[in-house]
Amino acid sequence: MPIRLSYIRAILLLLGAQSCWYACAAPQTQGSAERGLSVQADCGTLSVIPIADGALRVRCAPASTVVPASLVLIHQENPVRFSVHSTAGSQSLTTSRLTAVFDRKTGALTFSDPKGRVLLEELSGGRSVRPSSIQGEPTLIAEDRFRSPADEHLFGSGQFQDGFLDIRDLPLRAIR
Repeated sequence: MPIRLSYIRAILLLLGAQSCWYACAAPQTQGSAERGLSVQADCGTLSVIPIADGALRVRCAPASTVVPASLVLIHQENPVRFSVHSTAGSQSLTTSRLTAVFDRKTGALTFSDPKGRVLLEELSGGRSVRPSSIQGEPTLIAEDRFRSPADEHLFGSGQFQDGFLDIRDLPLRAIR
């Protein structure tokens, strides 16, 4: 189980910060197939880019979103070996440690380990990106929902000093 927990931690870290990446995301430019997976989704252009064998960067935003320089990833040109596979019903990106599958019918992403065990799964229709403003400045509000086993607990997120140790089922707002 230690391996599975490390996969889950890596995915949760990246997807937990997804709202920050949504806000500064934009469609991949020409050559994006060389960097990862890029598909049209309900939120705009959804891209999955490997940044390490066990870590994927997920972005989704309307086509008009401008990409500022990343303050999160310093070394963005990390050569990770991956493959992209397309079928009539899905598109997938696979590294040596993770597979991300985009279901064309539901629009949901599923992440699994090399043995095919599901680590994290979006709920169908759970992803949204919509325009908003903060103090008159345009921004995006991003939401994502994931399937969660009944016995799962989510600990951490030290940025929330609200007294909750287990944050499962709590609506949290991460602001960048």
